[in-house]
Amino acid sequence: MKRLVLFLCLICSISFGQTHLRNVRIVDPDDSTRKAKVNADGQLRTTLYDELGNPINILSLADGNKINGSNAVIVASTLYGFINSTQAVPLRVDASTHSIQTLTYEHHEIHSGSHYYIEDVADLSLNNVYDMQWVTPNTTKWSHFIFELNCESETEWMIYEGAVITNAGSAVVAINNNRNSTNTSVNTITSQLNTSLANANLDTSVLAATEIAHGIVGAGKDSGSVTRSDELILKQNTTYCMRAIATAAGYINFRVKWYEHTDKD
Repeated sequence: MKRLVLFLCLICSISFGQTHLRNVRIVDPDDSTRKAKVNADGQLRTTLYDELGNPINILSLADGNKINGSNAVIVASTLYGFINSTQAVPLRVDASTHSIQTLTYEHHEIHSGSHYYIEDVADLSLNNVYDMQWVTPNTTKWSHFIFELNCESETEWMIYEGAVITNAGSAVVAINNNRNSTNTSVNTITSQLNTSLANANLDTSVLAATEIAHGIVGAGKDSGSVTRSDELILKQNTTYCMRAIATAAGYINFRVKWYEHTDKD
């Protein structure tokens, strides 16, 4: 008997007189390629087999449809997923735990060439201010952003939304995590090192901005670190200022990383 493939979600009850199928496509895989067969319109071919292996022709298995007078038997089921618009392949299962092999969406964006990072170090004297000026484009391709900050000595940090740049700093190149990709970030990013908070505010005014994050890491000459693991989705067409102020002289090491994504819905 041919193998059957369950695609999407199967909610069914099988009895000797009647079989109910809801929200399901059952497709016939190609035994030679282990890829689901696709018709001329690029749609998965739907086929249901009875207990003798004879195909039951059904054009649509929409919610509520019923198959009467047949005892459908599912002999071996395999979950398929699309790898492009026309092909589906079997999902893999871990041999030890029998769990489906998955990866995070952030990891997927690395493979897609849409994940970027900036990692650098700055040497701050007492009261120096390091600013990263970040301008998002006026599109719905939004940046999903997290960061890490490590400091040699006590450092105050903050993130402002809606800052105003009077003097832009030096361009910062965002690095694509997928080194085989030619994609570049949609954001415009610059950085500046100022000797005082007053000078920093002349270059990047935060007077009318909204402070959306604020903290202090380290204590005096003691080091410290902070990590934001919950992603911050940056607002489109907006200027951000990510600021570090040295309340004690020392190095700061920082890493910001993000992926750029347009919502599906």
